[in-house]
Amino acid sequence: RESQSTAAQAQITAGWGGAQVLTGPVLVLPYVANVTRTETINGQDRTSVVRERRELFVAPSTQRIETTIAPDRKGYAIYESVVYDSAMSGTARFDWPAELARLDVDPASVLADQAQLRFGVSDPRGLKDGARVEVGGTALALQPGNGPAATGGAGFSAFLDWTARQPLAVAWRYGVRGSQSLALVPRGGETEWQVTSPWPHPSFGGSFLPDSREIGADGFTASYDGITN
Repeated sequence: RESQSTAAQAQITAGWGGAQVLTGPVLVLPYVANVTRTETINGQDRTSVVRERRELFVAPSTQRIETTIAPDRKGYAIYESVVYDSAMSGTARFDWPAELARLDVDPASVLADQAQLRFGVSDPRGLKDGARVEVGGTALALQPGNGPAATGGAGFSAFLDWTARQPLAVAWRYGVRGSQSLALVPRGGETEWQVTSPWPHPSFGGSFLPDSREIGADGFTASYDGITN
């Protein structure tokens, strides 16, 4: 009976999306480092210096995220599961990293014109059309995949030019479907997250619990204020 229920759940979520873990935006700065390597050839050690491309991950200084969750019930045979359709929107501020030397990164080696914003969606089957990311009010071209490691590389990304090294104001929105649960991995100096839904029976878990919540017959609102990571 349990295996039949599990199989039914898999059928329901196959075209919809499973439990979702979301993260981002994370800004990635590629740079070139000199790496010393030693290898033994014919019994002799030979040392060489090679140029190696690496990535520096920059979290937002602050970010604010709003999520609305619309639940629904879907069935397969005699089984039923609750799924959801959610809308994500947010803003973030990125500041040029001030301590590159401490990170052993030569500022002159940073390829700021090849910077990239990455968003993570753990089950990309649930990612909907219409995603939009803006920097300073200008929309960026989005590409599928290449999400942060927290979501196994799934998600979407966008390239941008950060050679000005001035603070970046990022705004985004996208829709994602899923089932069972929705979780956010906070990445930033300070994260504020507000979640609203007409679902009257929520449960909360994870490393951070809401700072405030209101639950009633018409649904719930939960606020996470000043999450630091």
